[in-house]
Amino acid sequence: MNKRERRMIRNSCLAAVPLLFLSGAAEAITLYEEKGTTLDFSGSIRLMFENAKKTDAGQNSTHIKDESSRFGIGISHQIDSDLRGFGYLEFGNDTQSAENKFKLGNRQAYVGLARRSLGDIAIGRVLSPFDKVARSDYTYEYGGVLDFGDRYIGRSTGSSDDGKNDFIGRVSNSVRMMSAEFAGFSAGATYTLQNGDEVNEINNAYTLAAFFRQANLRLAAGYGAAEGNGERAKKPQNYMDSKERVKAIKEEIWGIGAEYTLADLDLSLAVDYGRLRIKNGNQRSGDAYKKVNGTPKAELLGLGANWDWGRGNLYGGYYRKAGNHDANNWREQRYVIGADYELTKKVVTWVELAHEDQRADQYDKVTDRLLGLGLRIYF
Repeated sequence: MNKRERRMIRNSCLAAVPLLFLSGAAEAITLYEEKGTTLDFSGSIRLMFENAKKTDAGQNSTHIKDESSRFGIGISHQIDSDLRGFGYLEFGNDTQSAENKFKLGNRQAYVGLARRSLGDIAIGRVLSPFDKVARSDYTYEYGGVLDFGDRYIGRSTGSSDDGKNDFIGRVSNSVRMMSAEFAGFSAGATYTLQNGDEVNEINNAYTLAAFFRQANLRLAAGYGAAEGNGERAKKPQNYMDSKERVKAIKEEIWGIGAEYTLADLDLSLAVDYGRLRIKNGNQRSGDAYKKVNGTPKAELLGLGANWDWGRGNLYGGYYRKAGNHDANNWREQRYVIGADYELTKKVVTWVELAHEDQRADQYDKVTDRLLGLGLRIYF
């Protein structure tokens, strides 16, 4: 969830988050409303200038980038006073891609039922409740730690940016349940059926998340686990003359998040902490598969602060990922400072500066400096 979306729902019930369509839907355009049926259209165009400087390699480049621009259509029909049916379709694209490489991405697509007194259930391509656990990321582009990303220690489930296998974010072929809020508590879960036939695609994935809010305090905790198709997958080419099957990698993550707002100062402070573990199986390397030795693990830490001064915010964060010996002692730490300003509720500009260090046993240290200047138009 990005910063603006988070600000819009900060004081709303977490159980209602899936029904806000997560795309600026608090300000969605209502296309149709009659006899208990509402059809909404929402989305945003998100572009940024980015200057990236790799101080170790002497590289310096500036580009215009797309930040996951998207649009969505949501429908809701009131069945009775307490029961409602809903559905949502959301698509996105890299708007800066070449004409012959344009591809509309399927971000979310689900239908479900919601009972005000209990919660909701949805099936399809959904957003996991685990995505709401992190609290320390106040940034638009460069923050966050509990997603752990696609660059980390050869994840079994593919790239977090390919829109297919990130089981703690958006995931297809899934069932999601989210409770209503009771005395400040709410909880949610997802279960993902087998997602594809390739070895690196997931099978039997699930997530659990719980939330609590009281006055200016927000607490959250989540757990997720998945395994590759492994034994159920076809033999890869390099095993064509062998009876050996590819073993399934098992991956799990847990995380906790806490945020406290000093109302008199309009200042919010937050912390996230989690652990990632990958065990057993084989890891894909090109067209081949190699055995994973040991149990790669990572410690994940995020610290964030945000000062809301009305039309804008000043914010910062520190994010650290630290792998163990089996993860080649991989380290990444990033410092981010930034500010945003609302020209109107639908037009927001922001600027961020990030400094990042990465190192591992088999690689030289890499230092990056990232400067981003972005503009978002919501509709």
